Amino acid sequence: LKMKTRVLACLGAITLLVGGTAWAATDTDTLTVTATVVDSAQIISVGNIAFGNYDPTSATATDADGSVTVRATVGLGYTIHIGADRTMTDGTDTLAYELYSDGARSSVWGSTLATGETYTSASNANVTYSIFGQIAALQDVGPGSYTDDVTITLEW
Repeated sequence: LKMKTRVLACLGAITLLVGGTAWAATDTDTLTVTATVVDSAQIISVGNIAFGNYDPTSATATDADGSVTVRATVGLGYTIHIGADRTMTDGTDTLAYELYSDGARSSVWGSTLATGETYTSASNANVTYSIFGQIAALQDVGPGSYTDDVTITLEW
């Protein structure tokens, strides 16, 4: 029995030595992973401006708000501008309105890249900007349903 135990112990030791030697060498290399993040921006949605009823005999302007929602690459500078023709029509008469970037309606929203509102994206999450509309009081127009489509442009 002692002899058998010694033989088994020797075989175990030889197995460990041979097994350890077989796996003792290693080699490594580097896997390079790359991607290029591009500057990108998009208009996600537009909240239309509906002024409702306008009384041309009232000395009070009519206000309404809309919005534009944008998503852009982190750190990207971009400009939003809104078309210059700011008149609604009923097919015969025209009703002028203005669009502003501030609630006080003191800063007209520009219609070109040079005059539009400029922002820098803090994240790639959606950001919504308010558009403040106003129809000036006492415009000489007849009754009707007035409408206009104005283009919002996002440039970067």
